[in-house]
Amino acid sequence: MIQAIFITQNTDQFIPILPFFAAGTHIEQLAAAPAYSSKLIFLDMAFPNSQTLLSTLASHNSIIAIHRMLSIEQLQQLLMAGAKGYIASESPAEQYQAAAIAVSHGALWIPPALVLHLSKVLTEQFSRQPSISFRDSHNLLDNLTDREKQVAQLAAKGISNKLISQQLHITERTVKQHLTNSFAKLGIKDRLQLVLVMR
Repeated sequence: MIQAIFITQNTDQFIPILPFFAAGTHIEQLAAAPAYSSKLIFLDMAFPNSQTLLSTLASHNSIIAIHRMLSIEQLQQLLMAGAKGYIASESPAEQYQAAAIAVSHGALWIPPALVLHLSKVLTEQFSRQPSISFRDSHNLLDNLTDREKQVAQLAAKGISNKLISQQLHITERTVKQHLTNSFAKLGIKDRLQLVLVMR
């Protein structure tokens, strides 16, 4: 399990999430940016001065922004400010845990619904600029098994692991394993990069 810090004033919402993380995980209600280093931090963007906190903390920590709903433009602003991901505030505890694991392994965390929307935006942009490529990863797609390719194609459309498992009649654990194998073979770390590869 992973240790994390939640910076928020809405403590009641996040207390039930704490058992999904390692001992030492806690909630902070801070008025100013603390001197954290190398921490995984969930930052509630409803927190006063959250943008300043994000900019200050992101240089030495991995920040996952908590927000109600985001547009692609708002997501872009958060990522440019240094966030390693975004999670909707009402997400279940398992999603917070999955986000923490992904970011701690160097990936970005973006909810599947936003990945789907982002996929459409990127597809439009790339159709107007066909010369852009992503590390020639199309050649690497040949290294994937048929099932890995099938799972990757569905994941790149923004479909959640749970829905992929139901659609393909396999377990969620198998879906995760196929994605892990695909990421390794393609030299990528997250679903956002997968969208670029699979376009």
